[in-house]
Amino acid sequence: GNKYGIEIRIAEQMEVDYNDYKVEEILDEYQIKQALEIVERALNLYPEGFFRQLLYGSIREIELHLSGTVTNLEIPDGEVNGFTSYSGFVQTRGERAVIVTDIKEIGSLESYLHHEIFHLIDDKLTFDAGIRPDAMYSEEKWMRLNPEGFKYAGSTFELPEELLSREYDEWFVDLYSKTFPREDRARI
Repeated sequence: GNKYGIEIRIAEQMEVDYNDYKVEEILDEYQIKQALEIVERALNLYPEGFFRQLLYGSIREIELHLSGTVTNLEIPDGEVNGFTSYSGFVQTRGERAVIVTDIKEIGSLESYLHHEIFHLIDDKLTFDAGIRPDAMYSEEKWMRLNPEGFKYAGSTFELPEELLSREYDEWFVDLYSKTFPREDRARI
């Protein structure tokens, strides 16, 4: 562990196969040093003990894996809707919540990291809502915030034509936020 409550793994300390994803291992010391500086700055924004609050159910620790290019193995030709790779993802692996993020896109790394951290927050809120009827968050309450008639694509691979129109643009950060409620919240 470290002072943030997140175990950071690099190079051979991390895995390269993550079910639906494969990641490139980064060995370049300069890239790793740069990434660690950005990670330090980003994690410093969260209050002390924040990440311990995100542990729930069987999740006992959080790991951050700093990787190279993240490839989704479900994309046969390598590109869908303009996406050729993913900036990162969160996955539960046993008793660990693992954030994997691509450090090669150094200019966007901090933004990507906050996006993936929000997925951890989302997972904790969803777990909490499932066991506490009085929880402030619920998926139903979230859906009521969206414009009338809007439906998420439910896929990053196939986007309905109406989501490509400008009709809902003022309600969403970008096209990716229209794919799933979970991505919408993380993009905000």
